[in-house]
Amino acid sequence: TLFPSRFPKVELERIRSEVGEYIYCAQYRLKCIPSSSALATREEVRFVDRKVMRQVPMHYHMTVDLAGMDPASTGDFTVLNIHGYDRDGRLNVVEVLAGHYDPFTVIDLLFLQAKAIPQIMDIKIEREAQSRVLGPFIQREQSKRGVFLPPIIPIMALEITPGIPP
Repeated sequence: TLFPSRFPKVELERIRSEVGEYIYCAQYRLKCIPSSSALATREEVRFVDRKVMRQVPMHYHMTVDLAGMDPASTGDFTVLNIHGYDRDGRLNVVEVLAGHYDPFTVIDLLFLQAKAIPQIMDIKIEREAQSRVLGPFIQREQSKRGVFLPPIIPIMALEITPGIPP
């Protein structure tokens, strides 16, 4: 324990049994998912050469998290995640772009990734951010460039109720 005078081991164990493993890991260990509930163990994660991965038949999708679009932000990143599901239903992460991008850079990255991986079936962006920030500019850029992105599917942001895991 980092603060034994305030949180002795016995107290931390009591809190863990009271709130449960999930909340304990998120609030007291700063690990949002306990290793016992992870989707995969470290041993199950495999890194495959990008050239090999692109040859695997997959259903490709792109998700976009616009969290870090504030230029002054030093916290969360904006992330573009291109992933695909192979014939066995396995998720394969093909590309992850993360940074503090402005809206116009995000739009350029959308077009670049759609060109690099033309099999992308759709792009999912949080509904509010997409309609408020990117939507009108994406439409304008598609018209200007004469190139159309895969369908953009607005999704709801996760609503997390305190004490209930998402």
